[in-house]
Amino acid sequence: MQTNARNRLTGIKNDGDFGHKAKSNVAYKGAGQMPKEDDVRKLRIFIDKKYETVILPIFGHPTPFHISTLKNVSTSIEADYTYLRINFHHPGAVVGPKDASMFPNPQSTFLKEMTYRASNQRHHGDVASPSTNLNNAYRIIKEVLKKFRSREAEERERANLVEQDVLVVDPVKSPFRLRDLYIRPNIVTKRITGTLEAHSNGFRFTSIRGDKVDILYNNIKHSFYQPCDGEMIILLHFHLKNAIMYGKKKQTDIQFYTEVGELTTDLGKTHSRMHDRDDLEAEQREREMREQIKNAFKSFVDRAEALAKRYNLEFEIPFRDLGFFGCPLRLVFLSTTLGSVCCGGGGR
Repeated sequence: MQTNARNRLTGIKNDGDFGHKAKSNVAYKGAGQMPKEDDVRKLRIFIDKKYETVILPIFGHPTPFHISTLKNVSTSIEADYTYLRINFHHPGAVVGPKDASMFPNPQSTFLKEMTYRASNQRHHGDVASPSTNLNNAYRIIKEVLKKFRSREAEERERANLVEQDVLVVDPVKSPFRLRDLYIRPNIVTKRITGTLEAHSNGFRFTSIRGDKVDILYNNIKHSFYQPCDGEMIILLHFHLKNAIMYGKKKQTDIQFYTEVGELTTDLGKTHSRMHDRDDLEAEQREREMREQIKNAFKSFVDRAEALAKRYNLEFEIPFRDLGFFGCPLRLVFLSTTLGSVCCGGGGR
C-alpha cells in the first residue's frame, strides 16, 4: 500500500511504467533572484508575480514559497485584528487529481499552515492600518493562485492531445460556407456567431471575434445533419476520433447550428382580427426562411460530402419516426441513425 501511494504521488504507475510526473516548482534558483522591495526588507508579506512566489516573514527572515505549494488562503476579522491563514499542501492530506503540488521527497519536513495577525487600528501619522498589508496579500495571492491553476489545468488538458495536420486553405479558390452559425460548446461564455467553411482537408469555423476552430476530415468519426423538420434549430454535429482544443478545454463533440424560428412566444400580444393578416404574413415568412436555411444546409452537406469523398465523410440524418423521449441527462428527444443514437440532436 505504501509503495502504491508513493508511486501515485511521484507519477509512477503501479505496473512500473512512468506516467505524467508533476514538475517540482522552485521559487528562486539563487538568493540573487530575491526581490529587493521595501516590503521584503521590512518583513511584510510580499507576492512576486513574476516568479509566482509568496515571500513570508518567518522568525525574522523573508522565506519564499512557490504558489504551487499553497492549498488555499483565507482571511477573517476578530475584534480589532485581521487574521490571514495560509494552508499548504503536505503529505497525509487528501490529494486529488487537480492538485498541482506533488511531493518528490515525502520524507522532508513540510509546513501545514501559517496564520498572521495585524491590527485594524491606524495610529497617528500612519498612512494605513497594519492590516492593509494582509488584505492586499490575500487579494493578490488569490489572483496569482487562480492564474496558476488555470494555466496548469490547460497544460493538463493539452498533455494528451493528438497532433493534428494543418488545414490546407486554397488562396485562390473561395470555399463554400455557411454564415451566421453558433458553435456548441461555446468558445467563450457568451455565444457568438461565425462562419463555417469547407476546405480541401477539413472544416474551419471562424467567429466574429476572429477565433478559429479547425476540424479535419480524417479526424471525424461520425457526422450528423439534423434538418429543421419539426425542430426550432438546424444543426451539423461532429463526433471526433481525437479531441481538439478550443476554449481552453478538450472537445470531442462539436455542433454548428442556427435558429430557424422564435424559441419564445410573446403571450402579451393581442390577437384581434386586425392582427390576423400580420400573423399570417409572419408565418409565411417563417416558412420561407425555414426552406431557405434548409436548402443552404443541404447544399453545404452535399458539396462537403463530394469534396471529402476520399475521407469517406458521410452525414447521417436521424430518423425522427423511430425517436422517443428519454432522460440520460435530462428530458430530451432521442433519435437513431444507421449507426448511432442521437441525444437531443447531438450524436453520441
